[in-house]
Amino acid sequence: MPIFDQGYQHWKGPLAGHAWRWLAIARHGVRVQIKGRIVRILLLFAWLPALALVVAMALWGLVEQQAEGVIRLVRNLLPADMLLDPRAYRATAWTVAYSFFFKTQMFFIMLLVVVAGPGLISRDLRFNALPLYFARPLTRLDYILGKLGVIGALVAAVAVGPALFAYIIGVGFSLDITVVRDTFPVLLGSLAFGLVITLSVGTLILALSSLSKRSLYVGITWAGLWLISGSVGSAMTVIYRESVRRELYDTELSSWVAQNPPPAGVQMRGVQPALRFHPKSRKLRPIGVEPGQEQEANQWYAAWSKASQQARMKSLAGLGEALREDWRPLCSYVANLDRIGDQLLDTDTAWVTIGKAVEVPRAAFQGAFGPPGKQAALNNRRLADQLVPQFPWQWSAGVLAALLGFSTWTLRRRIRSLDQLR
Repeated sequence: MPIFDQGYQHWKGPLAGHAWRWLAIARHGVRVQIKGRIVRILLLFAWLPALALVVAMALWGLVEQQAEGVIRLVRNLLPADMLLDPRAYRATAWTVAYSFFFKTQMFFIMLLVVVAGPGLISRDLRFNALPLYFARPLTRLDYILGKLGVIGALVAAVAVGPALFAYIIGVGFSLDITVVRDTFPVLLGSLAFGLVITLSVGTLILALSSLSKRSLYVGITWAGLWLISGSVGSAMTVIYRESVRRELYDTELSSWVAQNPPPAGVQMRGVQPALRFHPKSRKLRPIGVEPGQEQEANQWYAAWSKASQQARMKSLAGLGEALREDWRPLCSYVANLDRIGDQLLDTDTAWVTIGKAVEVPRAAFQGAFGPPGKQAALNNRRLADQLVPQFPWQWSAGVLAALLGFSTWTLRRRIRSLDQLR
């Protein structure tokens, strides 16, 4: 049996700087993940929303060129002002499209992390592979950055890369160089949001992975954090929104009923009259109207219907103010990420701009058929209050910063250098 020299052997290959040593771990981790069939299938499905974003960007470019076929296609979907002067709403349309894309893509990001993230560190702990890593010129920071690079590559593959590709397609279909000036903040916001997702999701899943040697337990914990926190936050928010809206509506309408009492005999259920369908007029009529007062009751009900509509609009406006102090969405991990994304993309301003285009013709229509001399109320924030979280984004930033601090502390405790391993 030949005996080989066990002494020092000089390395004749290329030498890389210390700053890029983590890249070897990230590259190997990505190769391992891509070999998995489930990961490849998820990556394939994750590109479906990306293709929808690309189509949306291409269609908007054709709208700017006033292509007749595309105009007919989107005529019933967009306000008339946006079709008359689409370049004035260019940044708004791009912002809304990217906002929908990221909110949809968040599901695939979380799903990819469930599949790829749990074993990144737990498998090394289970097979005692850390001494093999740190026997080489690697530090704990290199190891963590390498593992974080795997999550970053997955996020880039399903979010950042598609966003950049759709941006290039949108610029190409616009045929106007000024589109870069108008929409460049959207691209910067998308890249920044991708970085936030990578740091938050990556460090959190790595911290959870370092707490157990069983990847299954880590995956269950991550899925529970994602799904349970989202369900609790959504349920609490919906209950709060409905209770506040109902309270504002009942308060406003009860004041009107007190000033305009119903005719004698009309049955009331709280602030609403009891109604039944009248077969001859084919309309709803109040119940319990005394004989000879049908006309008065019908006039009162018509006035009540208008007051009810106004109370509903006022309750929605008041709801927007109440939601600015609502802390319940903070219970959802994904909702906190979405709030930061809305802030980086400035989605609120985009929906206010669309709200102005929607509210002006609506108010003109109501003013034409409403009481003479009375101007219909404008609520340009109606869409923004309904579609964009209104609580301060600093709250979500604080929650994500606290989770980042917890993850960093956990990784420092669980990942030890070679001289600290026992």
